[in-house]
Order: sequence, then structure tokens, then C-alpha cells
Amino acid sequence: SCPRICVTLPFLSSAQSFPYAKLLSRPPMTLHINESEVRQLLTMPMAIDAVEDISRKQAQGNVFVHPRRRFELGEGGFFHHMAALDREAGFVATKQYTYVKGKLCFLVTLFSATPGELLALIEADYLGRQRTGAASGVATKYLAQKGARSAAIIGTGGQARTQLEAINSVRLLDSAYVYGRDPQRRQQFCEEMSER
Repeated sequence: SCPRICVTLPFLSSAQSFPYAKLLSRPPMTLHINESEVRQLLTMPMAIDAVEDISRKQAQGNVFVHPRRRFELGEGGFFHHMAALDREAGFVATKQYTYVKGKLCFLVTLFSATPGELLALIEADYLGRQRTGAASGVATKYLAQKGARSAAIIGTGGQARTQLEAINSVRLLDSAYVYGRDPQRRQQFCEEMSER
């Protein structure tokens, strides 16, 4: 399975993109990073670098992942939570989200591993989509032929968009093929992604 810390830390887990020392040495004050700010700060190349970095750390045994757990809220609603520790970077992160009446609401909390202070609360819908896309980018980087210039995507939702964006970041695509059950959504997806 994908490393969970990537879900929570793509713009904080790359040394090139964020000064750890500054975050860890500042006076205690929890940052609140909203969806709009995440969209402004987090690029797909940053997310791809972070997913690749954290995957390497996990393979080396420097990341501890607590798997997703969930419980029912009643009336078809659920609460989900997961956590991870990046020993090397000194961060503990959790991701929590609710699913109630068809709506998802995501939140990431970031703590210092020592002294255990709450560093940030991050609204995480876009963050999660970027992480999902970035995982496809990393897979493409290592598994697809170097000269690949076309891709196929199944689905036309938000994660399909970030997956195609990430694949295009590591292989400059000439074309992409998409399958979606709804012809109107498929056409809209093709038009939107062609403009990017």
C-alpha cells in the first residue's frame, strides 16, 4: 500500500521545498493551512518528489505507518483516521476524514516527534488528491518506458485529473485516452485536461 505519510506531508517532507529547522525551532504556534493555501503552495513536482522520498524512507525502515481505521457514525456516515511517523524528519502526522451524506471532509495534523508539539492543521482534500496523483507519477517514472508519450486513464473524477497531471510531469505526453461511463463528464474531462 502507499505510504500514508505522503498523504499528509508532500510539501513538508522534501528538504528542498521546506526548511525543517525553521518549522521545528519556531515558538509554539500552530499553523492553520486552509485548502486555498494548500492549492497555492503545493505543486505536482513537489508532491512527486515527496512521495518518492517518503517511499524510499519507508523501504529503509525509517517510516512507521499506522494503517487506516474507521468507525461508523450512524446513518451511513463514517470517520476514518491514519497516522505515520517519519523518524528521519522528526514529524508525526495524522489524517482524519469524515464521510457523511456523500460529502468528504479531510484534515491533517502535523506534530513534531520531539517535543510532540502540534505544528499545523492542514485542510487536506486537495492535498490527498495531489498525493494520489503523485503516486502515479512515481510509478510512471520507474515503470513506464522512457519514451512513452501516451497514457490511459480510467475514470474522470478529481483523482483522475491529478493522476494524469503527474504522469505528464514525468513523461511529456502527446495524448491521453480516457474511459468514463458518462459521455458528458468524459468530454468535459478531455476538454479541461487538454487546456492544461
